[in-house]
Amino acid sequence: MPTTHEIQIALEGVVRLLSQNLYADPDVFVREMVQNAQDSIVKRRIREPGHAGRIDLVPRSGGATLTIEDDGIGLTRDDIHSYLSTIGRSGTGELKDRLRHGDPREAAALIGQFGIGLLSAFMVADRVDVHTRHPDDDAWRWSFDGGTRYTLAPGDRVAIGTSVTLTLKREHAGYASVTRIADLVRRYAELVPVPIHIDGARLPANAVQAPWDRAAIDRPTAERFLARRFPGENVLTWLVLDEPLGDAGRMHGLLAITDRPAELGRACIALYVSRMFVTDQQAELLPVWASFVRGVIECDALVPVAARDRVLVDDTLRAAAQRIERAVLGHLQALARDDRPTLVGIMRIHAAAAMGLALDAGDEALFAEVAPLIPLRTNRGPLTISEAVAANRDGPRLRFTTRRTPSPAVQTLCDAAGLVLVDVGEAHAERFLLRYAQLWPDRLQPLRADEVGAGELLEPLPLAERMAWRRLEVLADALSRGDRVELARFEPAELPALRLDTPKGRSQRALRGVVDEIGLPSFLQDALAGALAQPVEAGVVYLNVAHPVVRALAEQSLDDARARAVLRVVLDVAALVSDAPLDANERLALLRGTADALHTLLGAP
Repeated sequence: MPTTHEIQIALEGVVRLLSQNLYADPDVFVREMVQNAQDSIVKRRIREPGHAGRIDLVPRSGGATLTIEDDGIGLTRDDIHSYLSTIGRSGTGELKDRLRHGDPREAAALIGQFGIGLLSAFMVADRVDVHTRHPDDDAWRWSFDGGTRYTLAPGDRVAIGTSVTLTLKREHAGYASVTRIADLVRRYAELVPVPIHIDGARLPANAVQAPWDRAAIDRPTAERFLARRFPGENVLTWLVLDEPLGDAGRMHGLLAITDRPAELGRACIALYVSRMFVTDQQAELLPVWASFVRGVIECDALVPVAARDRVLVDDTLRAAAQRIERAVLGHLQALARDDRPTLVGIMRIHAAAAMGLALDAGDEALFAEVAPLIPLRTNRGPLTISEAVAANRDGPRLRFTTRRTPSPAVQTLCDAAGLVLVDVGEAHAERFLLRYAQLWPDRLQPLRADEVGAGELLEPLPLAERMAWRRLEVLADALSRGDRVELARFEPAELPALRLDTPKGRSQRALRGVVDEIGLPSFLQDALAGALAQPVEAGVVYLNVAHPVVRALAEQSLDDARARAVLRVVLDVAALVSDAPLDANERLALLRGTADALHTLLGAP
């Protein structure tokens, strides 16, 4: 017969266990402590309209303590037992529920809701002491070391409000620093609408007002605010965000594009909810292409998770992301129309992200505006497609390579022939090039140049001429270590031979390189055993019949031994500058072969 039992919870150490596992970053304790102080001030304003409020943070490095002082409503004895000493129960949350049926603005001003903020203190502190006084009660002193018991005693505080003193752990004594605490206040509490003073400073450490609290935002105000959040970055352009989110409320903020290189796929939007910083890593706020966008957004309609290091991914967040994307696209289109030099500068700094924008925004008109401004990496430096076509000997017949490090052999051929070689190895670049050619075939006909033969860069020797070179071809085949030998003419004429890999050979070498560099677990080694066991597909060695040494080999009646020696040096030079990497044994074999060939040419014993 089944029976029912109660779950047992071992309370010893549960506070420290929760604090260490609920929050990922100990810095967040500053946010939680400031939030509690802010909520206390809001509660006092409800009771005493017009109360200004002030928060003081007092670090003391000598005693390794940090005190958070506020002139809020304070706590009664019952509040201490019911809320401060009860994990998971929030007086703020309960007050919020009551206020929702009254003034929603008062409810929105209260930040806390989970009743666990105090836990964050035990990430950095061994003990927490609270001195508090409520208008309707005497002063009280509460002390707790994170165990199973707390102490409560009459206090001597005269002023209404609360001070929370953290006795810091030895390894976290650095939080008793004015500079460090000021940095954390700017990060987590910049928008808290109560002045936060550090160590008695006259001016607050936080901005108190957000730019969007004003009727209009001018450029100096916006740029000063963004500079505080993103120091050391130059703002190229910025826009104000003021978007409705249906019945959920509004989203306010400032977005900017700076000269800081974008990190593809990484969000850089500082997200605030109810004036308190939540995260700058909410990837869902931005499309992947918008990684060059930075900014600060406040949206009270979003719901933080319990640890408050992210918000819930729900319909409201998705709607916010759509409005941000639409606002950024609209701003870029306005720049294309009204401030083209700024847009050109943005495209040059953020080319990879701009290609993602042009491809993924789903806006043909935007692609037409942006694509001609985006530079690609080439053997002539960064060039837009139109600039590359203008500099290219073949005009719109533009050669490209998909390798992040272009083939030295292919690049040498292009340089010698006066051809622009585009490197599309970076993110989005190949798709961008092909999309451009698809939309404007009269402007661009891309030719892939990193395959064996390098397209039209090499002129194969006509069959009628090959018979005169037959002896040389046979000798070279015997020395080529498995590569196929072909005769061709190509520039530069100073290059006697050139070796190119096939696409399959290049892929096989790349796979072996990864395996050698990082190793693989046994199950992957078994899965790849067949591929790794196959011999690497041979490349092609081209002998340049325009080179005087190669011509001399065919025209002069050298004996086979001396002809092989000259070819040995020629082929070894080609191998040393080829695309294929050489291991130590292969390099040593080449050097020995070259040394033997030189001995033969000199007639040395």
